[in-house]
Amino acid sequence: MSQEDVLDLLEKEKKPLSRSQIAEILQIDVCVASKTIKHLLTHNEIKCIEIDRIKAQELFKNKTICRRLRLYYT
Repeated sequence: MSQEDVLDLLEKEKKPLSRSQIAEILQIDVCVASKTIKHLLTHNEIKCIEIDRIKAQELFKNKTICRRLRLYYT
């Protein structure tokens, strides 16, 4: 798994994805995804939006989300 894999995924999906979604789709550990995302953010290759818990629950139709959510996109 490389940084290019994450970039390709985000471009292909054409919608913001969470760290766990990226890890699940690429079949990698969440820690590996986090390090890659951090590097890409540092070098301004991807962007991040943060949404509050209520909006995240509505967006994902998931009442178990209990804190804010960061979504990443190109």
